[in-house]
Amino acid sequence: MKKLFLTIGLMLFVWVVKAQGEFTMEGKLSGVEDGTLINLYRSEGRLMGRIATDTLRNGMFRFKEKAFSNEPECLMLTSSGEGFPNTWLDVWITPEAKVMITGNDKLLSTWKVSSDVKEQKFQNLYIDATREMKKRNQQLLVRILELYEKEDSKTTTTEEKKAAKAERKELDREREQLSLQELPVVLKLMRENPVGPAWIRLLDKLCIKAKYMKGFPYRNEVIALYNRLPAADKQTEAGKTITTNLFPPEVVKAGDDMADADLYDLDGTVHHLADYKGKYMLVDFWSRGCGPCRMALPEMKQIAEMYKDRLTVISLSSDDEKNWREVSKEENLTWENLNDMQGTNGLYAKYGVSGIPHYVLISPEGKVVKSWSGYGKNSLKLKMKALLDIPKHEMSITHKAGIKQVNYPSNQSSNADNLVFKQVELSDTATTIHLKVYYLPRNWINFSPNTYLTTYDGKKYRVKGAEGVTLGERLVIPESGEVEMTLHFEPLPGDARTFDYMEGEDRNDWQVKGIQLSLSEK
Repeated sequence: MKKLFLTIGLMLFVWVVKAQGEFTMEGKLSGVEDGTLINLYRSEGRLMGRIATDTLRNGMFRFKEKAFSNEPECLMLTSSGEGFPNTWLDVWITPEAKVMITGNDKLLSTWKVSSDVKEQKFQNLYIDATREMKKRNQQLLVRILELYEKEDSKTTTTEEKKAAKAERKELDREREQLSLQELPVVLKLMRENPVGPAWIRLLDKLCIKAKYMKGFPYRNEVIALYNRLPAADKQTEAGKTITTNLFPPEVVKAGDDMADADLYDLDGTVHHLADYKGKYMLVDFWSRGCGPCRMALPEMKQIAEMYKDRLTVISLSSDDEKNWREVSKEENLTWENLNDMQGTNGLYAKYGVSGIPHYVLISPEGKVVKSWSGYGKNSLKLKMKALLDIPKHEMSITHKAGIKQVNYPSNQSSNADNLVFKQVELSDTATTIHLKVYYLPRNWINFSPNTYLTTYDGKKYRVKGAEGVTLGERLVIPESGEVEMTLHFEPLPGDARTFDYMEGEDRNDWQVKGIQLSLSEK
């Protein structure tokens, strides 16, 4: 027995020593300024951990680092600054690997990588087959970043911002076309090569496109590649993510029964969302590496206290156990802190989470009330005020002196839950909207003079005047957190059954779609 333990111990020792073998990565670049920082990253669950940084000198950089394990690993080489696209170069390493990188521009994802690592050889086949498309894509990314900066600049005129936005949208369309053009090339390459770590990584990218690209034309071909995966690979974390992206579960929506699962606390005790029925639940999908998620945590604590009699706050981490434990200790979460240990493949997928932080409000009866993504200062307080404090009213229609009055009209969608349409008055001379706004005291709002209504045919009906607010000027919210106002618009046509309310066309502008003018379409 002692001999057996000794043998196992020696095997483990040899494995650990080999796993600690050092790889060497050297680079020779032209067209990149000396002094440029070159960074090397490793994926750590949902985080990107920086391994090392070197400064380009005489066009050269060098890394000598320890390998993470005996298995082939894909690292990411990045740099930033003027002329660099917001992307990276995939580099495969193993213990003792010697890697050489060369490039003559700042388009780093198509720099050439030379080594004896088997996975890198497949990676090079992929890059060589798509090189010109990838170069053009990176050029577009550089220009798109410049346009974003121009749009955000305080010195850019309104007309210049419009032109920059229009150009950016056109470049985004070109990127989509490049992505489509690349697909048959990639599919052919994968059909002709055996399954391996680099092959699986590329399959993962294809499955993400299959999930998110509208009208993805090669789904059957991707499924055929997926069917080549050995059963053991399908059970790995990467395999489960590929499966979820290619065959996403049905997403629960507002009005549906909530999705549930085994949820673990830090002590390993199993919980379920059903345990918290009887109060509203605010479910927070988050991760250690998500900056806005962590920025939101102090406000989560405030909400948990403000609404403790009506609401249970539940944070659901998508991190692995190590990162979850560490960040929980760092942040000292005082509310329900759980994890289904499925990463992005459990409740994360069932609630349709594509970006975090993501929030889901669930009713005391276990019905989904609202689902949304993103965080800004005080945004959660505002959401809770809108969703929990605003009285609910039934839509009705009355007629008075030849004027049709639609009371509390329902709508199909809104990004302004704090905006309540109390009444819409329809006449031959005007469309008058009586509004009530719920907002945080001492904060301000601004109703744009460019606000308009639009009908199904795209025709716009401009705002003509207002009462209770001066269009284009800031209105400070009183301590009550409530403001009432009236907006007057050009008259909608008599046959209009719905209309949209638009503060503007940017995603942050208040927009309410499908406002009902007929009970039959409610």
